[in-house]
Amino acid sequence: MDSWSFVDNIKAEKASAMRRYNLLRTIARLFRLAAVLLSWTFSHLPFALRVSVDYLRLFSGIVSSPLFVFLVCNAIIVSLFAKSRHLATAPPNIEVETHLYDPVTTERSRAPVTTSSRKRKLCMRTSKSSPR
Repeated sequence: MDSWSFVDNIKAEKASAMRRYNLLRTIARLFRLAAVLLSWTFSHLPFALRVSVDYLRLFSGIVSSPLFVFLVCNAIIVSLFAKSRHLATAPPNIEVETHLYDPVTTERSRAPVTTSSRKRKLCMRTSKSSPR
């Protein structure tokens, strides 16, 4: 019986050693992959920066030109004109217009127009006490 527990212990140690070995092997692969990626990135980084700076200079030169600004402004004006013309030809939707207007007018008609005498007195005191 004792020999079987010895064999089970050896199998358990072997399984844990295999797990540690596979874990270390995976970590080593990840470090190798990271090293390859970093070396490739740093070897190509100057070229990528040079190309991106060239394109940035070209793009900023185009955007800052008066012709580009003129064309963008005209495109905005044409789109606004087309949108206003589209809205003018559409049938009017009276419910939408009065939907916002009606609650405001009904609340104003309910509120009293006159101010209280206390507010008037307060306004008179502040206007007399302020030096001019």
